[in-house]
Amino acid sequence: MTEVSYLQALTPLQKFITFAAFVTIAGQLIFLFNLFWSMFKGKRPATILGKPPRSNGLPQLHRRTTISARIRRSCTMARMNTAYRARLAIT
Repeated sequence: MTEVSYLQALTPLQKFITFAAFVTIAGQLIFLFNLFWSMFKGKRPATILGKPPRSNGLPQLHRRTTISARIRRSCTMARMNTAYRARLAIT
C-alpha cells in the first residue's frame, strides 16, 4: 500500500480510519436526506405560536417583554442577590 517501509505497520490503522470516514459520511448523508425530506415533505406542526395539545412547555412564546419589565426584573434580582449576600455575611 505504501512504498515507505516504516509505514507498513500503520496500514491497519489507515484502513480503519478510512472505513470510519466512510461510515461518518454515510451518517451525514442520512441526516441531510432526512432534513430536506422533513422540510419539503414532512408533516406540519399543529400550531406554530400556540400551545400544542398535551404540551407542558413554554406557553405564550409570542409575548414580548417590555424594557421596563426587564429593568424591573433585573433590579429585583439585584436586590435579592444583595440580601442573600448580606445574609451570608451575618452567618
